[in-house]
Amino acid sequence: MPSEIEIKLDLSSEALESLLGSDLLGEPHEALQQSSTYFETDDRRLSEKGFSLRVRSTGASHVQTVKASGPARSLFVRSEWETSIEGNEPVLDHTSPLISEFGPELEVEAAFTVFIERRVWNIELNGSRLEVVVDRGDVVSGNRRSPVQEIEVELKDGDPKDLFIFIRKIDAIAPFRFGIQSKSERGLALLDRQQFMFKAERLDLERNIKASSAFREIAASCFRQFRLNEEFGNPSSGAGSSAASPLCVLSVQAAPDRRRAEKDPRGASLARWRPRRST
Repeated sequence: MPSEIEIKLDLSSEALESLLGSDLLGEPHEALQQSSTYFETDDRRLSEKGFSLRVRSTGASHVQTVKASGPARSLFVRSEWETSIEGNEPVLDHTSPLISEFGPELEVEAAFTVFIERRVWNIELNGSRLEVVVDRGDVVSGNRRSPVQEIEVELKDGDPKDLFIFIRKIDAIAPFRFGIQSKSERGLALLDRQQFMFKAERLDLERNIKASSAFREIAASCFRQFRLNEEFGNPSSGAGSSAASPLCVLSVQAAPDRRRAEKDPRGASLARWRPRRST
């Protein structure tokens, strides 16, 4: 079960053109036209549990991908299961966790499609191998559509710090914002009524989690809420803009584990931390 270590960036058209016109990337190693159809149950059980299911078509090739993500996971690490299939209909079997998670009676249907022009670069930096992907296109559901213009930088092999070194090189050329919404989330947003405010999502932490890991989970959840609300609070500032944005806050309340506190008055159980919704 491979895990991606990647950073997603949102850029304005002007910022993206500046980057593509610079010497940082050069000519792409690959250029593709892709369509990806995402599938869901009629009651949205997949997305509610933090899963997405898609079939990506590139020419005559079809690849099915199941991704496990969600607000309680790291911004940059996701688990995925990828399988080559015949045709553009999903195959629900034990090569992914969907059957074990939802049962053999699981039924899905096409929810929306993402049409993308994709360019790919393979970068070597300090002995690390990076893949840089630029996606431009639209998410389409019926007569609704949402534009996509993003960069993904993925560490294929090497030191994770080189990923951030390369991101700094991008920042020196073109301003950006860290991307939060996946293409799956963009598509699901088309199916729902438009939201004008995103409240803090519930964050459950394991009882024995380390303080450093807990901090990463909490900070990731705070950052996600901030980015989701940022453009609503300041609609004039698109990706790559330097305009100021309002601060969106997720506060976390720590409730001590009394049994542990009696034994060790310095300690409190992180497992009982819960986010308090901002107002």
